Amino acid sequence: MNMTSSTPQPFEPMQFRIIRCAEDLGRALARIDQLMTAPAGSEEGEELEIWAALVEKYEDSVTDFDDLDPIDAIEQAVELRGLKRGDLVSVLGSPSRVTEVLGRRRKLTLGMIRRAHEMLGLPLELLVQPYELRRG
Repeated sequence: MNMTSSTPQPFEPMQFRIIRCAEDLGRALARIDQLMTAPAGSEEGEELEIWAALVEKYEDSVTDFDDLDPIDAIEQAVELRGLKRGDLVSVLGSPSRVTEVLGRRRKLTLGMIRRAHEMLGLPLELLVQPYELRRG
């Protein structure tokens, strides 16, 4: 009896890397953006899950929120993700609001807190903590 076994083709290399710095993180987040519409269970969906796990591992290793107030945490999240202050407009509302909030001249509103939690992945418990405003 002549039985031929078919060997599954291996996945193509997905170019994974351990994330070690902000530049690596930015490249990983860019790849995640490309994969966001990948169907669950597909090869690209699997790649998306792996990249998300790598990003989470990196962020957990470099993020210590214990000593941060909400504004410091937002600034750290921006730096970790390779973002710019202008990228916070979608979180804080307008360029002037970004300047006021990060300059500690205006408190975070409930809407800002929700968006910072959703868009930057910051814990709500941290974002609702009181912090001092600057005078003047």
